[in-house]
Amino acid sequence: MSRTKRNRQQNPCGGYDGEVYWGTADYNRRLMAAYRDQIAALALTRYEWVGLPDTIDPLFIERMLLYRGQVTIAAPRVGRGLGTWVAAKCVTDGPLNLYQRPSKWWAEGQGANTFRFRCDNRNGVVIYDNPTRTDLNNALDLCARELVDIQKTKQMNRLWQKVPFILVVPPDMELSGVNLLGNILADSPRPWRTPPSETSTPTGWTCRCPTSVPN
Repeated sequence: MSRTKRNRQQNPCGGYDGEVYWGTADYNRRLMAAYRDQIAALALTRYEWVGLPDTIDPLFIERMLLYRGQVTIAAPRVGRGLGTWVAAKCVTDGPLNLYQRPSKWWAEGQGANTFRFRCDNRNGVVIYDNPTRTDLNNALDLCARELVDIQKTKQMNRLWQKVPFILVVPPDMELSGVNLLGNILADSPRPWRTPPSETSTPTGWTCRCPTSVPN
């Protein structure tokens, strides 16, 4: 027996390309990540930046605001890059002022062009994403989870359109009926090992009514 066939027999969902792969934890994680990326892509195009210096990338500002909640635009007063305006990560240095804004902070670069210089109101400004001055990671996760729930509901409705029947069993065969339905939904039906008695015969009803799926 090949490894692929053996894995499919062991995996009731049929593996990565199985009929009900959408019911696995791996698919749920992928779906969550996909929706989160889509929402993040929309959130990174919320603003139109006008009059920025050529040395500043608007997308970097958007990313810092989305994932950190704040960013600084500043220019070093001494040393390398004197007078060159850059957008960088803001690291507060010292207590906040009367209006809960930093009076001193560090501008820190990332990647290949790493730098770090002190800033204040004379050579820089701190920009916040929203009035609460917090990042939107929590809102991103909640919105993505809501979309995942909607998608899972639609998939469940479609599943029962593909398996349109009801299995009716007597009380003493309830567990066997549940197991049989589970195998059918996993695309791996199995025969009954113990012949049922005359009083314990399962009955299958075909559902003729369509299941509504929200658009």
